[in-house]
Amino acid sequence: MASISAEELKGELAAGRSGLIDSALARTLDPQGLRSAMTELFDLVLGRLATHAGIVPGSGFALCAFGGLGRREMLPYSDLDLVLLYDGGRAGELQATADALWYPLWDSGLSIDHSVRTPEQCLALAAEEPKVALSMLEVRHIAGESSLCDKAASGARTAWRKVVHSKLDELVEQIAVRRRRSGAIAHRTEPDLKYGEGGLRDAQILDALAAANVANEAIAVIPGGPGRGALEARKLLLDVRTGLHLVGGKPRDILHAQFAADVARLLHYDDRFALARDLSNASRTIAFATDLGIRTARGAIPRRGIAAIRRAPARRPLAEGVVEQGGEVVLARGARPERDDSLLLRVATASARHGIPISAGTLRRLADGAPSLRNESSQVYHDNLVSLLGTGEAAIDVIETLDRSGLWDRILPEWAAVRDLPSRSAVHVFTVDRHQVQVVAEATRLATDVSRPDLLLICALVHDIGKGRRRDHCELGAELTSVICARLGMPERDAERVVTVVRHHLLFAKTAASRDAADPATAEEIFVRLGTRDRPTFELLVALTEADSRATGPGVWTPWKAHVHSTLATTCSAFVDDVAPGAPELSAADGPAVTANIRISKGAYATRYVLEAEIDGGTGGLADVLLVLAARGIEVVQAQTLRVEQGEAGEIHRVRAEISTLFGTPSDPALVAQDLRALSSSTVRSRLHSKVDRRQQEAWTAARASPRVWFEPGDREEAGSDPRSGLLRVRSADRPGLLAEMIGACRAAGVEVEWSRAETFGEFVADTLHVSGISDAPGGSERLVAAVRAMLPSPLPEAEENR
Repeated sequence: MASISAEELKGELAAGRSGLIDSALARTLDPQGLRSAMTELFDLVLGRLATHAGIVPGSGFALCAFGGLGRREMLPYSDLDLVLLYDGGRAGELQATADALWYPLWDSGLSIDHSVRTPEQCLALAAEEPKVALSMLEVRHIAGESSLCDKAASGARTAWRKVVHSKLDELVEQIAVRRRRSGAIAHRTEPDLKYGEGGLRDAQILDALAAANVANEAIAVIPGGPGRGALEARKLLLDVRTGLHLVGGKPRDILHAQFAADVARLLHYDDRFALARDLSNASRTIAFATDLGIRTARGAIPRRGIAAIRRAPARRPLAEGVVEQGGEVVLARGARPERDDSLLLRVATASARHGIPISAGTLRRLADGAPSLRNESSQVYHDNLVSLLGTGEAAIDVIETLDRSGLWDRILPEWAAVRDLPSRSAVHVFTVDRHQVQVVAEATRLATDVSRPDLLLICALVHDIGKGRRRDHCELGAELTSVICARLGMPERDAERVVTVVRHHLLFAKTAASRDAADPATAEEIFVRLGTRDRPTFELLVALTEADSRATGPGVWTPWKAHVHSTLATTCSAFVDDVAPGAPELSAADGPAVTANIRISKGAYATRYVLEAEIDGGTGGLADVLLVLAARGIEVVQAQTLRVEQGEAGEIHRVRAEISTLFGTPSDPALVAQDLRALSSSTVRSRLHSKVDRRQQEAWTAARASPRVWFEPGDREEAGSDPRSGLLRVRSADRPGLLAEMIGACRAAGVEVEWSRAETFGEFVADTLHVSGISDAPGGSERLVAAVRAMLPSPLPEAEENR
């Protein structure tokens, strides 16, 4: 049997490849043209080699390619992935044929991954291992019996369609392991173009799902989405990897910094940062398309056996106009995105809070109909956005989904300027947009350090929004933030605080690093620069500084830095202006009372209502009313209560509260009163507590921030002050029925709540209760504080350690 020599093979490949590489380096041949030409070169050479080895039509043998050559995406220094197929006969010729094929390839110095199998053996192996199944989907005939290759290729596709439902979970786990090992291309200084999240391996998953007819790259084509489609994104990654081979002179998958500038020039980019931005966009598009495709594939897989005759999955309500169906967030049947300004944010919040992804169909409906936020919008936008941001880490993937769908621009059109923008600092591990979202996640861990967690989350989201332009990003960011705050319908005073913190968000860190943190003059300088001594503003600045540092990268927030910042914060605290909360002024509610003196009227927007009540029974009666409301799915957003002595008639609590429902209208006051009358029964009380417990387990995310509770005694030197009274201050993550539990704890301790001010900011609360009647025994206030703290949501131990 004649054979081509290794030297001849090596010379032919070297000459052809050298000429193509020179043309590509001279930029007379673009990367895609180079890949096509390289594929043709190897097809020609391998075809000649196979013919010399006797692999011809009628021989019972076939040479097939998979991998890059199989996909016609041959790179300059890619490995060769080949399989020699035979029909099971001619066993005596098999060894000689294989030797004639493989030895010249080995001796030529080529790196090859090769095997010898029958089509049936290939299919059996593919049935056992998803990686083999995926590679078999790319098999392409090079030489010999085309029927053997067709049998393997068509059999692989048929088998894949049959087993995709059973292999999908294993495939998803392999994807997760690979992504954890290689990281995300978008956020790596030296990204792995092949194995990283959003890389070429992810793109191949989409091809495999398309081959099974369960999803394809078009699944992620959302009208108005940013950047390129999945196919274009894949081409860019291939072009970058091709350029990396060219400038690196060998097979490379990781775009090391030393090659980035040369690759950028080869691909006609101004610099490596421009390339990094496009690469980030492309990889995030592929990752989004892959994840969306997998979820779509799960829904497209036909149910079998008993599951096939069951009814469609139940729809579980999550929020007004939002339900869960089949493990995804979808719109309720009556939802109308074009008529509901806040539906987009409610969908996002429900997804983050419950850990359920948004369906592709829902994203398309929102893209088609959800309006952009208008200028001078109502408070509803601010409230819903804060609720989304308050979910912390859970919000990251949801915001990424909105961003890749073009929906995030409708909430923050200013985001486009920082999308995929690479940081110029080596210590930053994320792009600017992703960094800001990470700062939000870090800020949720510090939310109980500030009196206004809602403003902290907004500051975190937009603090670097001015980057990427030829101006001081702090000053430009402050200007843009002013526009954003107006669009979110924020009160003027709150907007001033956010704008001030964004303008000076680097002030605290720079001062701590360059001045004596314990020197009062240093503190004075900070307040002069800040232009205010307002305590909430100062708290926001300190917390944002820490969150920003923690989100920058590992090792940036060090124990030494934490110590210096804490020292400076303590020094500054003596110079801030404090405004003590005062008792609310609540007069008897106007209008006729509706059953048990409880009135509920419409509030500022849908799902918000105003409750006014006069409650008999002192603190115990107040706790009972709050318990009933929580059991009926009614949450207190803001509340003021005042205890009023009625002389011989006893006492009442006047209440004015802004309340919220997840969906629908709140219960009729008559039903609330009915539950109140029945609370004398321990069975009824237990039933209501069980309802609240169930809501806590089903409908709320884990706490991210450690609760803070402290007692501020009354002024003992003030005439008429009661030494057994004072302010109980609480900052905590929220959960259903929390205010009822806290006031119930006061009741159990024999303490009266004289008045209270309760505020909910998304996932967090900041409450002040003026209490009296604390025990004269030593440690009375400490026991009350401990009792309240024990019932508050606390982070998991790992989250506490990370803090």
